[in-house]
Amino acid sequence: MAQSITVTGLIENLFDDKQLNIPSGARVLVEVPPPKKANDKPPFRMVGNGEKNRMYQAYPLIDTLLDLSKPEAWFMKMIFKHLNNESNTARIPYSDLSETEKRVANKAYGLLLARQLVRKVKLHTYMINPTALITNNFKEHIIVWQALNKPKKTKTVVYEKIYTP
Repeated sequence: MAQSITVTGLIENLFDDKQLNIPSGARVLVEVPPPKKANDKPPFRMVGNGEKNRMYQAYPLIDTLLDLSKPEAWFMKMIFKHLNNESNTARIPYSDLSETEKRVANKAYGLLLARQLVRKVKLHTYMINPTALITNNFKEHIIVWQALNKPKKTKTVVYEKIYTP
């Protein structure tokens, strides 16, 4: 009964200054890995241009960035500086900011939220609109972005309905 040896990987790696001992009578099976999928995207991030297709409305990022006020531009610069490419979020180190910078950041966030450019994920963590800054994980990011828009459940009780004369 003959042995079977399976070699995986590139064939070139098999012969690069390495010795391969094959017992007599053994069969050698070489598996060629599938070719890597060509990435047709450029090596830089894509930005929304404001156009619409069947599924999504792109955010006009360049026009918006040109129209930002000074506090908004400063806050966006901080977000881009601390941006995590995998999650499209930025954790702003508020501990490094002065009290004035914290107030400016809070005001700028409110203005950017009104523009639908940035939303708060959690304390000091912000997400850029995925239709503005298009990433390789667009589908995951758009689901998170839409979930951030949902109102949170509150435990507010309307007393008028409870105490009726």
